[in-house]
Amino acid sequence: MGVVVGTVLPLLAFDPTPNRIFLTLVAIFSGYFAFSGYRVLSRKRASDTVGRIDWIAAVLVVVACLFLGGWGAGFLLGGDSFGTVMVVFGAIGLLVGITDLREYRRSDQQGPWMIEHLGRMMGAYIATVTAVSVVNFSAVSPVVSWLWPTVIGVPLIWYWFRKYGDIGPFARLYPVK
Repeated sequence: MGVVVGTVLPLLAFDPTPNRIFLTLVAIFSGYFAFSGYRVLSRKRASDTVGRIDWIAAVLVVVACLFLGGWGAGFLLGGDSFGTVMVVFGAIGLLVGITDLREYRRSDQQGPWMIEHLGRMMGAYIATVTAVSVVNFSAVSPVVSWLWPTVIGVPLIWYWFRKYGDIGPFARLYPVK
């Protein structure tokens, strides 16, 4: 995933088409899940702190997802249903990125690192399944091929967070009982 995200920006410089811009934003969104899931491991001890790279990545995903969601809203207003994909990904990325930035400010907050790590890695897995779906399920609606992994995977992540710990970007929305 690091190679994908690391190569999208140079590729965008060579071919700045709308399709390439969209794929760059999706790569940043998707790559953030793998990156932040990996970085959770570097902050699992109470003495570990949030690094500059964590802040940079979270700000990057927030900016990318603001653009992605806004661009998608423009598509929807223009009557293009594919804007739904962009708005959904933008909203999820914003929620995760902003939640991370808030948590980084509160260094005394530390949740169960393993649940957070695995939840983020599940998000990266959803992104991978989405890529396979988009390439191989061309017979179905593009919106469906882009969103079915998210529709199935995100509720599973919510369930997991609710069952095993009051952490993650959805913890305040769906607190553990």
